Amino acid sequence: MSLPENQDFMRLVAAEITAVKAFVALLTEETGVLRANDISALERVTAAKEKLAGELEALGKKRGYFFTALGILQNAAAMDSWLATQPPGFAEAWRELMRLAETAKDLNLANGQCIALLSRDTRVRLAVITGSEESTYTPKGRAASSPSSTGFRIRDNV
Repeated sequence: MSLPENQDFMRLVAAEITAVKAFVALLTEETGVLRANDISALERVTAAKEKLAGELEALGKKRGYFFTALGILQNAAAMDSWLATQPPGFAEAWRELMRLAETAKDLNLANGQCIALLSRDTRVRLAVITGSEESTYTPKGRAASSPSSTGFRIRDNV
């Protein structure tokens, strides 16, 4: 088996940059969909995200094979060391990929937090509707801790 060549790395990184840019665009779209509470659009975006995540994983594995074939550890120090021996465009491409990956990570985290809040809000709404004990409100819309939620009302005693 022959060792991978420099252009193999650049092709891999270029493919990853393209895929991560598409992923960032989907995450940005997901942000808008979550804010609009558009369930049908969310289903479409989620399906597209899952497909693209699979592609990104495959590209990451190819990159891993590339470095394994060269005997290079896959950590920041080894990468910096290797990039220092490569043409200048390599380091710029790698930094662009890392910047995009960080953007995707931040967007994904923010969207996850939004989903958690929406999920909590849905649970509270369901608790209110069903009258479960977790509810802050009674089925009649009164605060669960208010005197009227215990069945005692001032006008009953007047």
